Amino acid sequence: LRFLAHPWGPKWLSLPLLALAAAGVAFVVRRRDGRVLPLAAGCLVYLGFAAATMDPADAVRYAIPALPLIALLASLSFGWIERQTPAALTFVVALFYAAGAYAYASPLLRARATSDSPPVAAAKWIRAHVPRGTILLYDPALGPHAQFLLREWKAMRVDAGLAAYGNRPEVPLVLYADGEGEHTFRWPDTDAYRKLTRQHYVSVSVSELEPRERYRAVEGVYGPERTRDGQSWRWLGARAVLDLPDLGANRVRIVLRAPPEYPLPENRVRVEIHGHSEFLTVQRDATSELTMTFPKGPARITLTPALTFVPANVPGARNRDRRTLSVMLTRVEQSVSP
Repeated sequence: LRFLAHPWGPKWLSLPLLALAAAGVAFVVRRRDGRVLPLAAGCLVYLGFAAATMDPADAVRYAIPALPLIALLASLSFGWIERQTPAALTFVVALFYAAGAYAYASPLLRARATSDSPPVAAAKWIRAHVPRGTILLYDPALGPHAQFLLREWKAMRVDAGLAAYGNRPEVPLVLYADGEGEHTFRWPDTDAYRKLTRQHYVSVSVSELEPRERYRAVEGVYGPERTRDGQSWRWLGARAVLDLPDLGANRVRIVLRAPPEYPLPENRVRVEIHGHSEFLTVQRDATSELTMTFPKGPARITLTPALTFVPANVPGARNRDRRTLSVMLTRVEQSVSP
């Protein structure tokens, strides 16, 4: 459905067109019209490749080369209907379909034609408000935008920037993020956008990354992920290690979460700092947090979950992610005990 039906819009638009295309196959067979065969072979090979190898989350844009065959077959059926019915009725049906397609796609097309995309709007805000000496940390999806639109700033991927400057509180860091944040720039969240894309760039934000929120991912911490509603996290693997910068703090707050679709009822995570361990239980669709104290100075946190899973191996998950995952890390924050 992702690669065959979704490119044509919602079900009430796509199903009639797919039905016409199926009827068009009968016309081709009856007429033995071999002119369709080269196009059919190319499109069917492409659709087979897409269905076999691509992640459905990649959305419908990868199926676009297969659409001409469906459109051609549907037009054969529609031509037959036109010859069997009054011209006015055929015109009304065509007009109804065109109006539905326009209503479905117009919010996205209007935004694209009349406003900057969220990455560009956020880059313009940075140019107007962020000093040149600031280090920009960008999400991987925004790397091309940062390097092309913000050449005057030093821009680095999040983990590389934190490794280089996380222990230097005097250096300002700003996060150029593919998702909600402190200053957010959005396009309308429409069904057409969600079906067309992998849901990148519908909202882009610029946020200051304060020293107390900084840490360096040493081992077992995957890249940042975000949703349109402002949630952000980093998946942890079978063992995760974080280094905290020396800020004169002696307390750290760690927040873990498991999503609603989590394949485990709960997970128990051992958290260790300076040889002292505590345990934190994370339940499905819930957030858990732990606050621990440690001697002032740099500190290393080791998180060891009791259980892990591979999304691609979860029965019925329809997920091709082959990473080994445990729980989601949503926040690490240093402070000083009163």
